[in-house]
Amino acid sequence: MALLSRAALAAVVVAAATCLPHAAVALRPGDPMPALALESWSGAAATVAAPASGVLVVEIWASWCRPCREALPALADLLAATGDSRLQVAAVSIDGDRAAADRFAVEVLGERQLPLYRDPAARVPATLGAPGMPVTVVAVDGVVRSVAVGFSPQAAADLRAVVTAALGRAATTPGITADSLRAPH
Repeated sequence: MALLSRAALAAVVVAAATCLPHAAVALRPGDPMPALALESWSGAAATVAAPASGVLVVEIWASWCRPCREALPALADLLAATGDSRLQVAAVSIDGDRAAADRFAVEVLGERQLPLYRDPAARVPATLGAPGMPVTVVAVDGVVRSVAVGFSPQAAADLRAVVTAALGRAATTPGITADSLRAPH
């Protein structure tokens, strides 16, 4: 396998960066959480917006993302363990291939329940300025509190700590509804 020279690698990085939309500025803690125009798992138009009071976790994933194999089940387990209606979750697939996303969701989630959405045009990563996969964004009371890229057991523990602390501060609010809380079977 041929290795790229530093100059060639730098050229690839610059070329890739210039392909991102100009609006793709990475969200940072303290930024307002934008509303996301998505597709529900059944195909209907959906909007996910952070509540004025409550916690929203947005997970961007894809079937080709190796760390997503662990991130999605960990997020579903967190949602189940929390049992708090103030916690809203949106797991957003950017797969263009619906069948691949379906297979992946069934395989990695099994019977776990998780609100699934689709973004086949991959607009959400640009909106959030996502630099990698998976990306986990936590918004509390409409404001971004945490943005994490990748997955590890420590990342899962950190997410649990952020969500637990945020729920301790968030006011009561009804949860979002999703047409599907589990992977299609």
